[in-house]
Amino acid sequence: KDSACGGSRFTEYYSSVEVIHVIEKDLHRLPLDHVETYHRRRLRGLGLEAQDERPSYANVNARSGHDENAVDEDAKLLHESCAERSKLLGEVLFVYAREHKALGYRQGMHEILSYLLLAIEIDIEEAEEFESSARSAKEEEGSTKLLDFRFLRSDLYSIFEAVMGRLSRAYDTHSTKGLP
Repeated sequence: KDSACGGSRFTEYYSSVEVIHVIEKDLHRLPLDHVETYHRRRLRGLGLEAQDERPSYANVNARSGHDENAVDEDAKLLHESCAERSKLLGEVLFVYAREHKALGYRQGMHEILSYLLLAIEIDIEEAEEFESSARSAKEEEGSTKLLDFRFLRSDLYSIFEAVMGRLSRAYDTHSTKGLP
């Protein structure tokens, strides 16, 4: 028998909050090196060039004896990059869970999505480097790019949805069939 609140907006809200908490908890466990490419792009957007001497997650604590203000600022920027990237991943995972209610969100999906995002970030970075070195004085108006950071969220969702279309059986708790 359905509960008194079954299907209500109240129930939907609290089930959404639970999903968000699980997603955030899983995203917190992602390897920190996943944020490095995103962080380089963010620094360029802020007018700061990512340099070898700028600390990464791997060595930010090792430099604590050096210029502490620079390390603190770098650590802050890295933390902000990580939070922005996690927010993006969380939004995509939440929308996917809501759009695919039968499957929802399952542990491990965050890792698949993070690797997809990392691959896209690397491809965009390489494409931008190639375009900047090959840019001619006469650029064509209206030219479109296959990889464009402005459409990252929607491209990431579409790719994730396609991948999960193939992997969903591995996450389906009601099916007795596994992957082929």
